[in-house]
Amino acid sequence: IVQNQEHVKRLYLDIETSQFEVKTFRIGYDLRIGYENVIKLPRIICISWNWEKDDIIHNLKWDENQCDKKMLYEFIKVMNEADELVGHNIDRFDLKQIRTRAIFHRLAIRPAYKTFDTLKKAKSAFSFPNNKLDTIAQFLGVGAKVKHDGLKMWNEVENGDEYYLNEMIKYCDGDIVVLKDVYLEMQSYVKPNTHAGVINGNLKYSCPSCSSENVVLLKNIVTAMGTIK
Repeated sequence: IVQNQEHVKRLYLDIETSQFEVKTFRIGYDLRIGYENVIKLPRIICISWNWEKDDIIHNLKWDENQCDKKMLYEFIKVMNEADELVGHNIDRFDLKQIRTRAIFHRLAIRPAYKTFDTLKKAKSAFSFPNNKLDTIAQFLGVGAKVKHDGLKMWNEVENGDEYYLNEMIKYCDGDIVVLKDVYLEMQSYVKPNTHAGVINGNLKYSCPSCSSENVVLLKNIVTAMGTIK
């Protein structure tokens, strides 16, 4: 349980993107659709985020012209304040999408961020029924993702429908709630990626999750090289 992380700036984030728009002579499985078929590239529709010690979920959306440049400019400043970014599939999806759109708009962004990917942790440390965020949340009994109208929501948002845009933002906000609860349940069962104790000014032996120095040595581990840990 997190007890004292006043100095740890942990940021939970999630994004929703638009679809590729392509022209093709055929439909079906196992088709090769090259870049020359692309009419419109995916853009980031909305970003939701929450700070660890904050009850408010913040969000940004693309502008009236469905351009994500201004939104990204503002959110990159938020990311740069964080000690650690938390997301489900954040390493393979969210961060890559953000960085891709940043370079498209020639916006400055750091080449690397410290992350905690709950999808990677789920795959490496557990054997959940599947590794979807919704499944893990329900398995742990902490809630479920917000229901939506499926592909129709994306289509209507890309057609400029304000109602569905607001519904997508609610869906993205809901993912933050579930993500945060999953992380808090998961953190004591996996190796941390950031040492909260050191960030809080405590010694290295302090708890890396909650920074407490009320710790007990259970066992030393000797590595293959003969190093005692």
